[in-house]
Amino acid sequence: MEAQKRILIVDDEKDFLFSASLALRQAGYDVHAVGSPVQAIERASAAHRQENPFDLMVTDLRMPGMSGVEM
Repeated sequence: MEAQKRILIVDDEKDFLFSASLALRQAGYDVHAVGSPVQAIERASAAHRQENPFDLMVTDLRMPGMSGVEM
């Protein structure tokens, strides 16, 4: 059996995080949602260290402190 694909969603808008997470979970993905680029970097780094990296990252481009592009 193939493992669930892991997706990291990064957005400072809680409503979007909730909606996107819900839709992707219902589609069968293992979804992790964070509200800032700093949290995303920490989560992605930890996943990589544990040899369980994310398959995809979906990010907002405009966020306070650091843009999705800078991240």
